[in-house]
Amino acid sequence: MNLRLNNFGLLLVFIMFKKSKAIIPNCDYSDTVDISHFQSINDSYKYNDLEIPAHLTGKYNFMQLADGSKKTVQSHLRGCVCKLKPCIRFCCPRKKMLPNGHCSDGLEEELQRVNPYLNITLQDGSVKTHYLLSDMIVLRNEFRYCERGFIVRENQYKLFENGSIVLRSPTNWTLNKEWYCLYPHRFYSEYPNSIWILEHIYIPESMPAVPQVGTISMMGCILTIGVYLCIEKLRNLLGKCFISFVFCKFMQYFIWAGGDLKLWRNICSLAGYTNYFFAVASHLWLSVMSHHIWKGLQSVNRNEHRYRFLAYSAYSWGISAVLTGVTVLMDWIWEGRPDKINWMPGVGLYRCWINTYDWSAMIYLYGPMLILSMFNIITFIMTVNHIRKVKNNLKKITHRQEKSPDKNRFVLYLRLSIMMGVTGISEVITYLVNRRTFWRRILRVANFFHLSFGIIVFVLFILKRSTLQLLMERIRCPRNEQPAVDQRTKVLF
Repeated sequence: MNLRLNNFGLLLVFIMFKKSKAIIPNCDYSDTVDISHFQSINDSYKYNDLEIPAHLTGKYNFMQLADGSKKTVQSHLRGCVCKLKPCIRFCCPRKKMLPNGHCSDGLEEELQRVNPYLNITLQDGSVKTHYLLSDMIVLRNEFRYCERGFIVRENQYKLFENGSIVLRSPTNWTLNKEWYCLYPHRFYSEYPNSIWILEHIYIPESMPAVPQVGTISMMGCILTIGVYLCIEKLRNLLGKCFISFVFCKFMQYFIWAGGDLKLWRNICSLAGYTNYFFAVASHLWLSVMSHHIWKGLQSVNRNEHRYRFLAYSAYSWGISAVLTGVTVLMDWIWEGRPDKINWMPGVGLYRCWINTYDWSAMIYLYGPMLILSMFNIITFIMTVNHIRKVKNNLKKITHRQEKSPDKNRFVLYLRLSIMMGVTGISEVITYLVNRRTFWRRILRVANFFHLSFGIIVFVLFILKRSTLQLLMERIRCPRNEQPAVDQRTKVLF
């Protein structure tokens, strides 16, 4: 009996394998669609009134990313629909992309109302008119860092049956189906006399170990905040500012991690604007700490103003809220305007984050970041010069030599550079050169540095002798802890 059951199971497996091969031969991944949620009818699958035979289906355990790499996913069934009908690809904003491959931007309803057409050049060179609604399969692809949007007239392009398009103006060049998509704008009376094309000028390569490093950094931020909240001597004015900065970094890591896990699929725009808010706030808090450290070293009066932290909070959170409001407003005003796509913030368009591959990012993100970074660098240089002068004067008076002076100074200046935001300028530099392949690869080190920022902060500010001693004292004597001492830089550095 068991032998018969085993043979029957093997027979079922053989039949299923015969109907659905592992990967569909002679079919590009970009020509397939997910049909896992469709029912099989007479050894075929029905997709939008189109029957897909079993030999054009296959099991896939990967997803092909924009840069051509593969990401392992749960095994699912795909059908090679573009073998049956010509496919036309329309871009879909990331925030409106549905799990089943459809898009919620209303394009299908618009096609039913207008039923537009395109002239397709066949393999024999002849031209045939295809109506999008009945003669073609409309595929929806996510925006893939479409950096350049432009309009072409009917006599300036030639669309082929395999999905490639030849643009005749200003010079003839061919875009394969993976490197462009049509903008889903409203079909006005001049369509198809003119169409909007979005060219994927640059598709970034995925970096290895990003989720793992980001998760560890997030844990580093949590531990750092926990220690600073636990030890009263660290909760002075500068310590509170530092906690606010680390909290902003934690929120960024948390949103990034949620994006990798597809948690923000239904709230993509909200996640993007929230991430933008905390990204701007983190740089504003760095400028606050730069100003506070510099003024604190120069000030004779060591008493901290009672409401200064409230003023710092109003400055950091308030400006972040205003800039976030501006990005929301510009996205709302220019939504659906293909001629403005390179100038809008683009939150939720390409990903759940601001568009950082167009020059518009210089207006909304990297411009303010550059101004704050220059302020931080200048303040850091003045602070280092002041510390060096004070140390040299103490040496002359006391005639004492430091043990390992170079090592102590390096660690001190490293902590100062982190707290005063000197490294923020590297984000601007990375943005400015991200179109150059050589420098983009070189500056991956800077990307990993910012990704592992939570780890660096934990190592430099928590795993040091003075902080560990305070932590041990707090553990041994939780109720008899001494009141906070106003040593603004000594306790922190």
